[in-house]
Amino acid sequence: EKLPNNLEETLSVIKEKLLSHMEENTNQEDMVKGVKEMKMNIESMENNIITALNMSSVLLQKGCSEKKGFFTLPGSKQCFKVFKSGSNFEEAEANCRKEGLKFAKPFNAVLLRNHINQRYGSSPRHYFVGARGDGTGYKWIQGGSYLMPGSPLWFTGANGKSKHCLLLGTNDDFMERYPTAAYTYTSCGATNFPHLCELIME
Repeated sequence: EKLPNNLEETLSVIKEKLLSHMEENTNQEDMVKGVKEMKMNIESMENNIITALNMSSVLLQKGCSEKKGFFTLPGSKQCFKVFKSGSNFEEAEANCRKEGLKFAKPFNAVLLRNHINQRYGSSPRHYFVGARGDGTGYKWIQGGSYLMPGSPLWFTGANGKSKHCLLLGTNDDFMERYPTAAYTYTSCGATNFPHLCELIME
């Protein structure tokens, strides 16, 4: 199994700390302390690996397979699928239902937009996800909660009370200009955007 990126990074950090510790400390007591610390870090890493592998196994059993076009994010149980054909918001929602899926509601939108950009590239620019504006905020189809106007996930200057439909911003320019934001919007009738559906893992 290929380790998730965060686990590989953890292992790399542990190795660097150990080498640094060995170079800077010749005292035996310090070395013993360093070895104990390394052991604790390795045990923590092993637990993370086991958790990640168990999660992957569960997701595969429930149909979240890359062979079927799905993908997950490191450490997340959310399972997504991209549909690249252009459609308006209502058509995108209908397509998710037809596929037995839900219109996506990301738990970690910034991580998701980074993943999509790396996996599919900067074009198309943005993806419809499952929320639309009603004058109060952007209401998610899943669960009925709101992405409120003051959310830091909006791009700078966004009108979070507008009555448009939500887009996940994934192109290079958007990500460079708004490194901590994830969302923009467009007319719900726009037909030149792909969309993102979600397999609910219950």
